[in-house]
Amino acid sequence: MTRWQFAVIALIYANAALRPSYPLALAISLVTIVAHTLAMALHPGIAVPVAVSAACVLMVAAYVSLSANFAIERDLRRLYLLRLTDMLAASDLQRAAADLHRISYVDPLTGLANRRGIDARADALFAGAEPRQGHFSVLMIDVDHFKSFNDHYGHPEGDRCLARVAGAIRDTVREGIDVVGRYGGEEFLVILPDAELADALKIAGRMRRLLEQLAIPHDHVANGIVTVSIGVGEGSFSDPLSLARAIASADAALYDAKAAGRNCVRPMPRPSAADDAMEHAA
Repeated sequence: MTRWQFAVIALIYANAALRPSYPLALAISLVTIVAHTLAMALHPGIAVPVAVSAACVLMVAAYVSLSANFAIERDLRRLYLLRLTDMLAASDLQRAAADLHRISYVDPLTGLANRRGIDARADALFAGAEPRQGHFSVLMIDVDHFKSFNDHYGHPEGDRCLARVAGAIRDTVREGIDVVGRYGGEEFLVILPDAELADALKIAGRMRRLLEQLAIPHDHVANGIVTVSIGVGEGSFSDPLSLARAIASADAALYDAKAAGRNCVRPMPRPSAADDAMEHAA
């Protein structure tokens, strides 16, 4: 094997096997061809036809190896773009799924759970891997005289009022533990796991005072500010139907709070002795 053949092998290996970037491979090829041609031209023992033949072979090798280098780099770039496209598509899909979840389970005005979100969180509480024990409480919260507020200040201001009320409710409950959501219109629902009625009444009282301290103006009520009425119900995790009963009890207590003049907290009505006797008989 003659010496110039070693240059051909080295050039092909450098461009195709080592795979430098195409501009670098082109520069290597040009330098190799020029250096090899000058070396052969300056060597007194090499005939001109041999030198020309060697230069032609080297240029063909450069062309072939550069073509391979370009094709490999092009394919790698295409592969990178395909992977990037897949990553972006997956990211878009995740965002779309998150948006769909937010639309399905979150109230857009308040950022709290909507009715579907409340049901999902409640199902998780009652259908966990390990059955829960003990009691829970339910708060049914209603913004007092909200219709007159909306009629007087307009719906945009009414929306801002509901958002501020929702924020105050969120600040009162335990994040990640309690279930809080917009139940509908100006009503909000809170489920307090592991909270008996006495504890829930204290939390409801603190919530009512915090909302009163917001002092949202309401010119169409006697005290001149937005207030809330809260009904409190209690249930047991051992009873699958207890949540529905607790919500109904909290709703009945809310009506009692409104009948008592609003801006107050009322517990669920206690069953009478006759009711207790009928329940035990059943």
